[in-house]
Amino acid sequence: MNSLLDKKWLVGITGVIILSDDKQNNLFDQEEIKEDWRKDWDGMPEFEQYPKEAYHKIIVRFDSEEELQSFAKILGQDINNKTKSIWHPKLKFANHFNKRYFDKDES
Repeated sequence: MNSLLDKKWLVGITGVIILSDDKQNNLFDQEEIKEDWRKDWDGMPEFEQYPKEAYHKIIVRFDSEEELQSFAKILGQDINNKTKSIWHPKLKFANHFNKRYFDKDES
């Protein structure tokens, strides 16, 4: 008997179904899965993400909470005793969660 870890799982709203290898392979044409995506990516530029490294890092030490808050006020950033690092100037994070991209045919 195979262990549960060896099974292929299909999880649905109503429960869990264990699929045999034959049934799983019949869900999609295997050649279509292997090659169909290539035509959509043909001619696409390579994606390269370069890590954003800091130009320089320093360690600043404070003798009291008042000194820490004075420094935070000068920088214009919220800093507390749990703050491990900050960027200066403060990084601005964009909200990309509300962005959607659609194919011309789908809009």
